Amino acid sequence: MDKETRGGRRVRKRKNEIVRAIITLDSGHVIEYEIKNGSIYRVDGLEIEEVETTLSIDQILQNARSMGSTVETFNAKQDKELQEKRKKDREETNEFLNAHDVQNKTMKRGTKMNKIANRRRNRRR
Repeated sequence: MDKETRGGRRVRKRKNEIVRAIITLDSGHVIEYEIKNGSIYRVDGLEIEEVETTLSIDQILQNARSMGSTVETFNAKQDKELQEKRKKDREETNEFLNAHDVQNKTMKRGTKMNKIANRRRNRRR
């Protein structure tokens, strides 16, 4: 641990402290953990819940490795980069989906008009 001086106080600065861990099981299922203020949280999409366990994050990761799962750990800097990457990917996905939605509305309108035209044609017969 490095020590810095800020405002006359000595502050501990921890390098390479784990703030996020992603475990990929053999079945392909992904479990994501976030560590804040000494508590471990399980992240499942938009839902975040605190994990009630007596194990430390190191023990959880060691158990996952011993079961043959793939474990990725992230420090604060890496986590920030990961979040920025996810945010950028989400923006690109939103742009694509919005364009696709507009395309679908045009297609639906065209199909609806075709259906009305077919009904009119069939009535005349």
